[in-house]
Amino acid sequence: DGVKLLTKPRGINMKLWGTKSRQSKISEYLQSVKKLGLDVGAICADITKKLPISDNSFDIVWHAGVIEHFSDAEAQFIINENARIARKMVISMAPNANSVAYRIGKEIAERNGTWGAGEENPKYTQKDLFIKAGLHNINEYSIDMDFALADIYHNLPTCDNINQGHLLVTTGEK
Repeated sequence: DGVKLLTKPRGINMKLWGTKSRQSKISEYLQSVKKLGLDVGAICADITKKLPISDNSFDIVWHAGVIEHFSDAEAQFIINENARIARKMVISMAPNANSVAYRIGKEIAERNGTWGAGEENPKYTQKDLFIKAGLHNINEYSIDMDFALADIYHNLPTCDNINQGHLLVTTGEK
């Protein structure tokens, strides 16, 4: 099950999903945005089922740290649903399987029993998911190279044109 938060700061609709195991973080988020005077609503829903949201409800639908925890079929369903409720664009951020530093760090943490993300399947690409969801003008790149390399190397150049960032970002337009 996931929790969907709808936030409307200055007329912008945004969504944030979290799992029930992240309930305390979601509560912190709700408290923080209310202190800022933002209009927030929450919907509990299973993100592997049709969402109780009308088609084309949001300009942009995005998620980070979600898709890598699901099977290929579930991931496709999630991207399809994201595309259904988006008016303009879908953005997905997942761990980058191309990032050598990320892969080494994950392997070390798993061996030491300190990996806290559960089963996680990093992505080499998400383009096929976006194409099958009917999205167009698909772009893909990595970000957060500093984070990916922080525990292994120091003082390396941080240009990210070698696709070594920790996160793989995929965007697609309707």
